[in-house]
Amino acid sequence: MLIIVMVGYVLAIMILLLLFFRCSRYFVRAYIVVIIAMSFIDLGPFPLLVYEFDLDQTETLASVLLYELVLLSYLLWSDRVRQTFIR
Repeated sequence: MLIIVMVGYVLAIMILLLLFFRCSRYFVRAYIVVIIAMSFIDLGPFPLLVYEFDLDQTETLASVLLYELVLLSYLLWSDRVRQTFIR
């Protein structure tokens, strides 16, 4: 099951890169869907990634989530992104 998840991650990133470099108007929506799906799989109630979650990892997790919130807000409300990715 872990191999299927990893292959899915690689395919999702490749699709995002393709949409990004083509300046596709679907890039922002696809990015949001991929980030939400990856977060749900990583943090959800699925025993896909077999490892123990330490309290030391909460800082890393919080910084990643904060980074994603900042990036998503920029992608959603920036005029520069809107002009680049909407034709």
